Amino acid sequence: MNAFDLNQLIAQVAKEKGITQEKLQEALENAMLKAAKKVFGEKKAIESIYDDSIGEIKLYHVIKVVGDEDEPLTDEDFATDEEPEEDHLIRREDRSANIRKLTSGYEENQLHIDIARREYALDLQIGQFLRLPVLYQAELLERQLSAAKSERRGKRGPDRELLDLHIRRLEARLQEERDEMKRYSERFGDLLLVDQEGRGFGRVAAQAAKGVIQEKIRQAERDKIYEDFNGREEIEVGVIRRFERGGDITVTLTSPDQEQEVEALLPRREQIPHGGYRANQSIRCVIIKVSRDAKTAGAQIILSQRHENFIKKLFEQSVPEIYHGIVEIKGVARLFGEARGIKVAVHSKDPNVDPTGACIGPNGSRVKLVEAEIGGDKIEVVPYSSQPHIFVCNALHPAEVSRLLIDHEGRKMDVIVPDQQLSKAIGKRGKNVRLASMLTGWSLDIYSENKMKEREQRVFELLTSQEGVHIDDLTEVWDKTNLRSLDQIAYAKPEDLGNIPSASAEHIISVAGELVRRRDDGEDIYQQTLQEFRERAWATWPRAHDVLTHDLFERCHNIGLGLLSQLAKLDVPSLADRLRVSDEFAEQVLSAAHAHLDA
Repeated sequence: MNAFDLNQLIAQVAKEKGITQEKLQEALENAMLKAAKKVFGEKKAIESIYDDSIGEIKLYHVIKVVGDEDEPLTDEDFATDEEPEEDHLIRREDRSANIRKLTSGYEENQLHIDIARREYALDLQIGQFLRLPVLYQAELLERQLSAAKSERRGKRGPDRELLDLHIRRLEARLQEERDEMKRYSERFGDLLLVDQEGRGFGRVAAQAAKGVIQEKIRQAERDKIYEDFNGREEIEVGVIRRFERGGDITVTLTSPDQEQEVEALLPRREQIPHGGYRANQSIRCVIIKVSRDAKTAGAQIILSQRHENFIKKLFEQSVPEIYHGIVEIKGVARLFGEARGIKVAVHSKDPNVDPTGACIGPNGSRVKLVEAEIGGDKIEVVPYSSQPHIFVCNALHPAEVSRLLIDHEGRKMDVIVPDQQLSKAIGKRGKNVRLASMLTGWSLDIYSENKMKEREQRVFELLTSQEGVHIDDLTEVWDKTNLRSLDQIAYAKPEDLGNIPSASAEHIISVAGELVRRRDDGEDIYQQTLQEFRERAWATWPRAHDVLTHDLFERCHNIGLGLLSQLAKLDVPSLADRLRVSDEFAEQVLSAAHAHLDA
């Protein structure tokens, strides 16, 4: 640390790194105070003050004048405009809380009033303070003077003349320091703090100052990187520099002002699978996190090629309608692994612009550009809708949806699709329904129509097996409403159950609620009640009938047509399709059912 260059050094660092000089000076003061405490002891009441007139940090040992009964000073004790004759006398009680604590609590920071007046001729009062300098600059100046003289031997011409000037300044400053040390030693003797044990306080102080400057420079660089990159949502172009253990990749980015190269990390979890990365390869990615990390030389920048913003920004670069704000990407869902795939929801603010067509482009040219950047994964673009049921149907494309059972509170939907559409709706390894669920934010369960009818029939049979539930009323609920599950009925209102007596509606709701409670408690609510319903359903069929046989009943019961009244409501094509029989046989069954029910 060159004492004569501190002002210049602080100004230079402040200018280049964007740090205020006040912060640098404060940091230096704290570092020097810490170094002094390390050498002289934590209990010493030491002040550290930066003197910008000479570019040095002054250290002072603060001593409190005490008496036999230490009484605090009153306002009258300070009611004087006269300046003290000696700069080491403090007429103000303006010490920091820490200084007050140390001077009040430890005798090594105290001087009795009698000794102050008798031995040191100090005209002080109890409660005032004495501030004596810690003279450490001589050791530093001697080191600098020795280094300058050694350097001078190899210089000639103007360089030597500059060094000669520098040496003369050092010699003059060293003499001033020695004179001051002599003056204070003669005046205060053993009151002065001196590194008597040769612990090299000057060297420690120099290292502390150097460390502070270096740390502030590193901190400034971290702050600049943080300010430059935090919040950036643009596509970043970087160059792969090296591969880390565990598969992470270090990438070099250029700062927005093009003045600095910084290192960022592309974690393995954020890389494109089978991306084929190689050293010095130029890659595109987005920043997902910027943090100040005191353990590194710069801010920690985390990159990604998997984040949804990466896909959004790629579309923005490829689709002018997105860039100009006409088309908006409302969501991105992506899966990796064997079921890899992507769905993107888009919305147009202009009714005359087709958002999906704009993103796909002529012959798929625009979407193919994005696919090429993300490793070749296929992207499906679907229209967004603010109405959840429409959005879910769009997201499940190419499957066709027959109907939906919606639980708004739990954000769940049971999706019913035609039997032949079931594989499309689910997708390979569940890809289609998983992407649709991620994109819409709804939990989706897919059922074929026949499977759903079987499930609904089980619920119907379960409810009708309960005491007090009338089959006719429940059939009315089934035919006139969309309430087909225990949960839907349990949380419905009586008026939601259609045109049935309110007492019956309330009873059905109460029974459904009790069944839900028992089910949630882990009870198998179907085992006994379904057998009871089978027996009740068989009781509605005739005995020893040539057409309505017990074998036919079993087939009908297994597809949810156990009650003869339910079977009789179907037409010939529907019954033939459900039973997988000919239209002629279906017509015979219906005729026999109507004849038995009308008898």
